[in-house]
Amino acid sequence: MRRPLAIATLLLSVALVAVGGAAVAGVGPFQTPPDVRITDDHPSEPVLQPFEYDGRSAQPIDYVHVGTPSDGRPKPVGFVVVNAGPAREVPMSVGHSPTETNIVDRTVTMPENTTVVFLFHEAATYRVTVQTERGVGEYVVEPSDFDCNERSYGVRVEAGGQTLLTQKATTMACG
Repeated sequence: MRRPLAIATLLLSVALVAVGGAAVAGVGPFQTPPDVRITDDHPSEPVLQPFEYDGRSAQPIDYVHVGTPSDGRPKPVGFVVVNAGPAREVPMSVGHSPTETNIVDRTVTMPENTTVVFLFHEAATYRVTVQTERGVGEYVVEPSDFDCNERSYGVRVEAGGQTLLTQKATTMACG
């Protein structure tokens, strides 16, 4: 009778240690979505700014910081949404896959030739959605994009409302 009780106690202890360790590490169901901060201040991190298309520079109107900036590595991943015109309301959202949470869900008034710059500071899978009158564009930033390189995505909203991925760039190699 004592042996089954001892085994049950051991199994319960191991389970409690595993659950406690996961909670402290912030993994699995205990992971929390990253903080989001929206500002119009130019970030200190290098990003592709001003973002250029067709030889013109688009002016940033918002910077959306996702996660806490680190000191060096991994480098943040930039995601730039350009409105090529005309002025329009652009619904945008960012989903955080590990927690299945929408961490950004907003509509931005974008004059012609402006950008919204997302800076992802924490490695995770993010699904960026840009909606226009012509449909929805979905783009994924993968955990493998986060390393010692400077990377960015560029999505252009055309005058007719179509969205298209115009670039995925590595601007600075590790070194």
